[in-house]
Amino acid sequence: MPSALPNHDESNPESSALLAERPHRPGVNAWRIGRRVTYVVVFALIVLVAFTEGLELRQWVFESTVPFRFFGDVRRGFKFGSRAEKEGYIDLYDRVLAETAESYNEFDYAPLRLLAMKSWAGATLAKHPDATEWRPDYEFNAPSLRFNTGMEIVAAIGAFFLTRLWVIRRRRPPPFMGHGLLHDPLSRWIARVVFRRADPQPVTLHTPLPAPMPAWRWVKAKILRRPDPLLPVVSFRHWLGAPGQRFEGCTLGLIAALLLWFNPAMLLSAHGWQTWDMWIVPFYLWAVLAACLNWWFAAGMIIGTGALFKGQQWIVALIFILWPLFGLRPWAALRWIIGVFFAIACVTIIWMVTYPAEYQVTHVSRNEFLASLRPTDAPLLNMVAVWWIGVAVVAVALVSMRHLLPRLRWWWWIGPTALALGRLLWQWLAVAPEGWTTWGIVAILCILTLAWILPLRHQGYILATTYATAALLCIPLFRASTGWFRIGWAYGSHHWEYMIMGLTSNIPGILAKRFGWQNTPTRTGQPSDLMTTAYTFEPNSVLWLWPSEAWEIKWKTVFAAIYGLTLVLCAWGASRHERRNDPRFLVAMVAPWVLMFTILGQIHERYLLFAAGCAVVMVAVNWGMVLLHWFMTAVTFLMTFHVMLIANRWWQRGRTPEAYAQIVEAESAAKWFRWIEATHPDLGWAVALCACVFLYMAIAVRPARTPSMPSLPVSGNALR
Repeated sequence: MPSALPNHDESNPESSALLAERPHRPGVNAWRIGRRVTYVVVFALIVLVAFTEGLELRQWVFESTVPFRFFGDVRRGFKFGSRAEKEGYIDLYDRVLAETAESYNEFDYAPLRLLAMKSWAGATLAKHPDATEWRPDYEFNAPSLRFNTGMEIVAAIGAFFLTRLWVIRRRRPPPFMGHGLLHDPLSRWIARVVFRRADPQPVTLHTPLPAPMPAWRWVKAKILRRPDPLLPVVSFRHWLGAPGQRFEGCTLGLIAALLLWFNPAMLLSAHGWQTWDMWIVPFYLWAVLAACLNWWFAAGMIIGTGALFKGQQWIVALIFILWPLFGLRPWAALRWIIGVFFAIACVTIIWMVTYPAEYQVTHVSRNEFLASLRPTDAPLLNMVAVWWIGVAVVAVALVSMRHLLPRLRWWWWIGPTALALGRLLWQWLAVAPEGWTTWGIVAILCILTLAWILPLRHQGYILATTYATAALLCIPLFRASTGWFRIGWAYGSHHWEYMIMGLTSNIPGILAKRFGWQNTPTRTGQPSDLMTTAYTFEPNSVLWLWPSEAWEIKWKTVFAAIYGLTLVLCAWGASRHERRNDPRFLVAMVAPWVLMFTILGQIHERYLLFAAGCAVVMVAVNWGMVLLHWFMTAVTFLMTFHVMLIANRWWQRGRTPEAYAQIVEAESAAKWFRWIEATHPDLGWAVALCACVFLYMAIAVRPARTPSMPSLPVSGNALR
């Protein structure tokens, strides 16, 4: 055999040692390359065919469900979108609050949801300037349907990457058994001092690099540090990296994406009913993915942005705080909270800095001031609020500059910094409400102290906190509008205080339909049983001098408390599963949506779609959980179709309209209705059992995995 090294002498031990230390470079394997190329081609073809067929399927669903469409939601969306386009987007909330109760009852849109409706109405009115109300044809609704399709594409991509992540992680040993991923000093101090544990150093992607180094590499090493086990999900390098990891998890990820892309319940909701419930799914999946990648600030921004589309995101948002706290990572929870408030402040800033002191000087209410404006009047800018936010951010940024410019002459830096700090304190003293002065000065000094002492990689969070705090403080300081909050979020929690909304098959629905509970308020003013008293605590009956007066606990509070307890259990289970790299973590993150639908009141029949859409990632767990995903998809499809049949009762007259004759006959529709009607509300028992399975899988853990020991050869003498 020829030697791999020139002038190699096998009798020379130094040459043999050098050959042994030489890294092995395998030759080109044509079979392996062909297999990978085939996989990529088949993968791309499946994605391309699924995408094109999915687009055609969505248009077919829209056209085929015309006989059963529920027109109330889409008409209302176009109505208020047109008003926002014609009267102004910013002041529409305050105008609706000043109108009659009927308009107020119809309008419960969060800011970004209203912006989407405004964009749809604007694009449609540009093509149909004579349109005064909603029309059922496809061209008229195309912008809204395309936006729903875009949301579904984003959700499918998120399902692919999240599933692939946990397929990869379940094949990796846990990084720190019993300690969790402790990546910040506060968490390691808690583990060391409170729990008397060792101080494990987190595995980081980047090792210290020798100086000098390019600026981009320094930023990547110092600011964008991420744990090594969490990187490979979205990294393009991982796709073409080590041979054993190139396509790991891609097949199951693709299955999850296809299950979401062709989900019947999602197709019916987004393109048949034509509503916006599926907007919850993409934001939640991407927030969970970002949190798993240790991008907690980004996860908070995603949830905050999603809540500005659909306020139902808040029902399960608490799990993003409890999950890292159970894993001894308070800094991660804090970063998530900062991200949420930063996203809210970025979107609602247009309400924080508009409508200045013109109406304050005249001592009139905001609604009276708005009534004096014409619909074409442009929003007025509050320069005092703009100056307040700008000074706060600039002052903190100047304090943070000491980390970026350590060699700058101090007299060039201290002057502007002192001027900005003085201006900030002076402006606070000028605008602070009575009783806020001292606490405000303390808070400002605390933020400035943190900006001074914290390292550079945390300065971005300090600036984000400063901006969000200064922006949201415009509400008490400058009487900024809160209509977006009162209508978009607060109003939706109490304007329909029913046991169930629509034909929902869950625990409150069973209580209302089978056990005689009052579902809706009566004409005499008696509330539904959801708002009746479940228990009354007498004064001083619980603790010494507490409660000071009688405290009534309503059934709505009882249901919320039960759900809150299950949410805490899910967060605890998520923390345990994450430490073990167990894909049951995904079950713990999806379970709150199932429990929300099963336990809480005021729930629409379509809200099980949140759980059915997010549960596509059960592909990474086992196929039994995938069966539960299909079950929830079927249940929410039936409940949604049930309401759509009731909304348009042409088939009950026994005569099929000529326009619908080619789609469905009246007899077939009547049979569908009788069969589906028999499932309500007793189908809720099966939903409750499904929720119990999810809760059990969320908190139950498998035995800890131990590395397998290599088998030792046994000599023949040992057997004697």
